[in-house]
Amino acid sequence: MNRPLNILFIHDYPHAEGGGVEVQTFQDARALASLGHSVTIATTRTVSETFTTDAHVRYPHIVAPRLCLEKASTEADIVQLMRCADVIHVQATFSLRDGMMTALRCADRCGARLVVSLRTTVRHIPFSRIGKLPLIMRQALLDEFCAHLRNSRCIISGPSSAVQASLDELGILRRVHVIHNAKDWDELDTQALHGPVIPRVAITYAGELSHMKGVDVLMRALVKLKRVLSPRSVRVIGAGQDERKLLALAQKLGVGSLLRFEGYISHDRMPAFLRATDVLAVPSRTESWCNVAMEALGLGTPVVASDIEGLAELLDGGRRGLLFPLGDAHALAIALEKVLYSRVIRARLTAPHISREVRTTYCIKKRITELLSFYDTIGAQHYTENINPQVRVGSLV
Repeated sequence: MNRPLNILFIHDYPHAEGGGVEVQTFQDARALASLGHSVTIATTRTVSETFTTDAHVRYPHIVAPRLCLEKASTEADIVQLMRCADVIHVQATFSLRDGMMTALRCADRCGARLVVSLRTTVRHIPFSRIGKLPLIMRQALLDEFCAHLRNSRCIISGPSSAVQASLDELGILRRVHVIHNAKDWDELDTQALHGPVIPRVAITYAGELSHMKGVDVLMRALVKLKRVLSPRSVRVIGAGQDERKLLALAQKLGVGSLLRFEGYISHDRMPAFLRATDVLAVPSRTESWCNVAMEALGLGTPVVASDIEGLAELLDGGRRGLLFPLGDAHALAIALEKVLYSRVIRARLTAPHISREVRTTYCIKKRITELLSFYDTIGAQHYTENINPQVRVGSLV
């Protein structure tokens, strides 16, 4: 791509911090802006399950040269941003939140071409916002979403091949362009080396505190490890909707004394925590990818994860880390004990070639090159129709 582009990212989560969608989108935006492209990140929510933005931020908010944050609360806001964009890139999940769906409708009515990055798989639905809706409403939203994805003006990407499996399951005969998540490893090293001094622990969990992320499976695994673990040797990082339930479960299972609940940790502090642990546990019930596992591998920290979707791809079927069957607390306990106490297995998982391979394969420069090549397939935008500017996006009201 030779000329500077005006790139619009749209998603339904707070800017910069939080989960993988926010963090990767913000990092992509920074990297693209540093190359001379103008980037706007528009969100329709300033509160999520794990993070809330500064309530005093005024929008638009300039965070770096050519990088702007916007808050969109009406169709008119979204359409205005779209009309200024060469590239429209919607970050989508199977939560099918109002802002994301509104953006797809706006693009359809305007006749715009767009990139849709699927950040979750269909396995996410039971744990999501639409999983709580009546069946008829849920199916209607899912049918509409599938219709948008079938539209020839929609180009689909995803962080792993698990996304393609979801489209196949839904009967959507479209190809997913896999563009893996990636890191600026120099920045990560700086954060790890100059971050706070962190007490070392045996096991770390980092992520949303929810049933979807399988924290309860880790709690049950700890019951089987109590005999070999010291007090406060398991660090739990994050916040979420099931935090109180998990605290209660830990007490009920008798593993509360093993745990350090750290709460939400900002992303720039995470590398120091990942270096100060013997193993990272990722017991998720669904993951199209997993940024924190990728970061741990790049820093040389062993990972034990559920044998599912993007995690299996990231861990290369168990070559880069240990995989255990979904939801199997006993198998998770065995895998964690192997990493902690088997010299042979620990040596294999901390071998320098794993870190080098992860850093080379999932490098932000490589990802941005792939993104720009991907954008080149979209071509110039041609808008065909105005739409009602009065409809509000439900996420913010």
